[in-house]
Amino acid sequence: MAVDYNPYRADVIRDPHSFYARMRAEDPVCHVPEFDCFALARFEDIWNAARDALHFSAAEGTTSAQLLTRQMGPYPALGNLDPPRHTERRKAIAPLLGPGVVAKLEAPIREIARARLARLASGEPLDVVTDYAAHIATGSLCLAVGFPIEDAGLLRDWVNRIFSRASDQTGLSDDGVAAYRDLADYAQELIRAERLRPAARDGIVQRYAAARVDGGRTLRDDEVAAHLREFMIGGTETFQRVLAAAVHRLFEHPEQREAIAREPGLAKAAFLEALRFDTPGQFMGRTAARDVAIRGVAIRKGQVVLLLWPSGNRDAEEFENPDVFDIRRRAPRMLGFGAGIHDCVGRHLAVLEGRVALESLIAAAPDYAVDLAAARRTGSEFVQGFTSLPLSG
Repeated sequence: MAVDYNPYRADVIRDPHSFYARMRAEDPVCHVPEFDCFALARFEDIWNAARDALHFSAAEGTTSAQLLTRQMGPYPALGNLDPPRHTERRKAIAPLLGPGVVAKLEAPIREIARARLARLASGEPLDVVTDYAAHIATGSLCLAVGFPIEDAGLLRDWVNRIFSRASDQTGLSDDGVAAYRDLADYAQELIRAERLRPAARDGIVQRYAAARVDGGRTLRDDEVAAHLREFMIGGTETFQRVLAAAVHRLFEHPEQREAIAREPGLAKAAFLEALRFDTPGQFMGRTAARDVAIRGVAIRKGQVVLLLWPSGNRDAEEFENPDVFDIRRRAPRMLGFGAGIHDCVGRHLAVLEGRVALESLIAAAPDYAVDLAAARRTGSEFVQGFTSLPLSG
């Protein structure tokens, strides 16, 4: 039975999981007539499509603004490249985001968390998103990528503008499009300044500036800027939503929060479970590079396919009791960081941030209370989650 799914509809944005459950059961390769595209709802189909660069291309873009509303075109960042171009560009910077390198950032990230949590100790209210997660995300990003730490506030503002929209808005707002441009201009200025520096530092900005690609040329400024913009957005927006979700779910399950207080090592598992249970990114898209069939449904070359990450992460064929939040779950596979060649290159940094943020918060305020009446959520087809989550110690 066909499910009437459109990611921009108000009822889908308000309660996507009820649609995803029906799609998994009744229409796992769901045709969306408004855009003549397909949405994949089952874990295995999403997993396989994300890993199949032969049949599914990222070169036309991956976001709703690129593939559905066509408000933006693709730009030459990792997420929009296919092999071999994707392979050589990712290879240039992936070692700088490996677990061993990222682990060296734990102490400064803990210091950011400690400084933000001082609000609770002084009796001030703390918003998990705006006062805590956003500062950890942008501070960590600056440390890892090489952005000036004094620009962290600017980065937060630009990303918030990109994802902010009225409840009846379809796609990006005009201000969101402008914020994309502002972010690109900032990134180009950053790389121009970096090219004038002596080659004394080694970071992601420097690696991209020096990278040799496509047979020996260096990346153009706009290409480097596209990569940096992708890091800015991907490294801030998603983390804020996942951390807020984890704080919320642990408040709902105090016995699991108490377990972390006794055994802080469980904080990492709690962050990963929140990423599965409340996956913020609703989908990434691909374009069929050739005719292909999934579960007997014919998809023509050139048609868009949406990979519904949150639906796959609640698939009972992959996860036992998928609608139960359980920090002791040890799932061998999960779609929270994507899959295949485009899985999140910054996943080790994100997990470190999440572990440190939860450990620090629960140590400082083990009995924190969440004010759900004052909380606010996004109204976006592309990202779900809290934009404000106040709490007190």
